[in-house]
Amino acid sequence: MFDNPVVLVILILLVAALALFAGFVLGKAKGQDAARGAGDEQLAEQKALNEQSVRQIGELTAQCAQYRAQCEGLNQQLSFVTSQLAQAQRAEQIRLEHERERAEAEAKRKQEAQAKTLAEQSKVLSALAPVQKNLDSLQLKVAQIEEGRKHEMGALGEQLKGLGEQQTRLDKETSSLSAALRNNKVRGAWGEAQLKNIVESAGLLEHVDFDTQVVVTDPEGHIQRPDMVVRLPGGKSIPIDAKV
Repeated sequence: MFDNPVVLVILILLVAALALFAGFVLGKAKGQDAARGAGDEQLAEQKALNEQSVRQIGELTAQCAQYRAQCEGLNQQLSFVTSQLAQAQRAEQIRLEHERERAEAEAKRKQEAQAKTLAEQSKVLSALAPVQKNLDSLQLKVAQIEEGRKHEMGALGEQLKGLGEQQTRLDKETSSLSAALRNNKVRGAWGEAQLKNIVESAGLLEHVDFDTQVVVTDPEGHIQRPDMVVRLPGGKSIPIDAKV
């Protein structure tokens, strides 16, 4: 019952004090009995002391009962606190267990998610392997085409250079021809040559279908010298004068 050591020590001291006081009272009573003849006054005094001792013993007994009740209350409080502490410890253990289980579940979930992600990445890489191969082939073809384009561009550059040179020569010849055509005699001879080329390309033959440098007389009697006279069926003819 008396689990509190402080209260237990207090009770032991009170009991020892009561025992000493009772022994003192009894010894004094015996001495008074031995000296009973000392007188009534001493007897009355002794009686009063006994009554006082009895009252003190009653008070000490009441105090002991009070201390006992307090000790029981403290024991009850201690039991309650111990029970609450045990409940708090159990609750903390349950919380820690739940926290540990949650951490393990979270770690397992992350591990499974990571494994799933790696598997999906592996599938994607496997699916993209042919695409990568095709891309490599396409890149090789593009490189070949680019190399061919460079060669073609080089050849085209050479051709353009040649065309430029030809254009330069043609410009020179055109300039020379233009300068030559400024001379009326030269221009007339060039026009006659071109006219002859045209009728011959049409299938006409000289001295058969046409003549050049023919002198004719028009209906008014004027003498004309056309560059060409084309002969037509029925004895008809067409005089042509080339102009440049």
